[in-house]
Amino acid sequence: MYGTTVFLLLTTVIIVVSSDDKFIFNVSFTCGYHQRESYSYNVQIFERDHWPLNGNDAITSQKIGKAHPGLSRFTMEGWQRSDEQFSKGYEPIIRLYHDCTEYKREAEVTLNITPSCEFGKGVCHYNISKDIKDLAGEFPYKATLTYE
Repeated sequence: MYGTTVFLLLTTVIIVVSSDDKFIFNVSFTCGYHQRESYSYNVQIFERDHWPLNGNDAITSQKIGKAHPGLSRFTMEGWQRSDEQFSKGYEPIIRLYHDCTEYKREAEVTLNITPSCEFGKGVCHYNISKDIKDLAGEFPYKATLTYE
């Protein structure tokens, strides 16, 4: 009985903030290896969760593609319907795998996007532009955010 009560209490506490928020991400990547015909990328955007038992939630579907060196642009859309208690907004993170590297070796990149998307303000429209040449690791990234 005690275990059931604790489980129900934790379930109630974990998902308290609930709304139905749409996201649009206009993404631009620059790859400066102009001697190449193309480079590959695999990108997905998640919402960072801080509760230990709750993993990051996917905001968008995975996008896998090839692009010519220079500037490439695409748009990703998605939804979120809830977040943890005490959260002040959605915290998007970009997970990117790409081979815009010197020897075309795959690199993993995580971009921690700010500012957060506030709950219930409408469509969160982010503009993200990043030079990914030889980029690997985890970085903060300040995007342009507007609400529609």
